[in-house]
Amino acid sequence: MDGNNYCVSAIIKSHHPAWAFQTMIKKRKVKVAYIYRNPVDVFISYWKLLHGFDWNEGPKTDTPYELCVSPPSGQTMRFQEKTYETYFDRWASHVSAWLEAASQNRNIYIVKYENLIESFNNEINGLCNNLDIDIISDTIYPSRDDNVILGTNISLSSEEKTKLDDYCKLRLNDYPELGSNM
Repeated sequence: MDGNNYCVSAIIKSHHPAWAFQTMIKKRKVKVAYIYRNPVDVFISYWKLLHGFDWNEGPKTDTPYELCVSPPSGQTMRFQEKTYETYFDRWASHVSAWLEAASQNRNIYIVKYENLIESFNNEINGLCNNLDIDIISDTIYPSRDDNVILGTNISLSSEEKTKLDDYCKLRLNDYPELGSNM
């Protein structure tokens, strides 16, 4: 390039780990809104999504619990820096790394998905204030039905959801840095 800095006023959606943005974050070339979600809902959603692919994006297990305890495989490993024993460990490491990066960099703002759903305007205002982004119009709550990626409509029994919930609560003990954030 010509040595000049250029600005693109855009949002880039990504599921990449924090290390992929490390250089840009440290040089303050990007502002990051990191949105994370509780693991139970993550694995239910991800389980449904994986079943919608015709290729081996990841394991097509019978339940979200089985996905959660499975080792990562398939195309889901394309941006992994290392291997993980389970998908839960991969999720926990991903969230932990972003929380750690945010604690060291003012240009990263952490948003808990559930808070975004419950108090959208407050979260958007907090995000913009913390990242020095001017709000030039009223915030618009996005549609939960339009322009979304759909998985399959697989049903999940309450027993299976409870089993997943119990496992995730237990495993969060292995990641104490996540405890107060869940």
